[in-house]
Amino acid sequence: MWRIDQVCFDEGIAFSPDIFFYHLLIKTDPAFVAVEGVKIVAFILTARERNNSGQIVTIDVLPAHRKRGIGRKLMELAENSLSEAGVKTIKLQSAVNNSVAISFYKKLDYTQKGLLKNYYGNSGDAFLFAKEI
Repeated sequence: MWRIDQVCFDEGIAFSPDIFFYHLLIKTDPAFVAVEGVKIVAFILTARERNNSGQIVTIDVLPAHRKRGIGRKLMELAENSLSEAGVKTIKLQSAVNNSVAISFYKKLDYTQKGLLKNYYGNSGDAFLFAKEI
């Protein structure tokens, strides 16, 4: 999963192995994968937070597997899992220059809530999105 994240995001935005370790082994937050044969081609990491909120930590789909509905299905699985855990609001962030992701989230009824200045450090700002479920 970490290697896929390195392919999907530029340096400065892609996560370190520690982030994966934390979410998958320490917090044991829900994660879902899409597999083709025996190879993971996409995944989503979530996080349950306080106050009945949750977060999409990252969603990664290898470039050759995009535009096939995999991301939409992973988002559906994540939203359902978070909802079953009592989450009422899901938040996520997207780089302000990632027009494909922004369009994708808007199609899934996520609303832009604000701008997170310098969210990615030297790699730039992010938009905060949220959705009530």
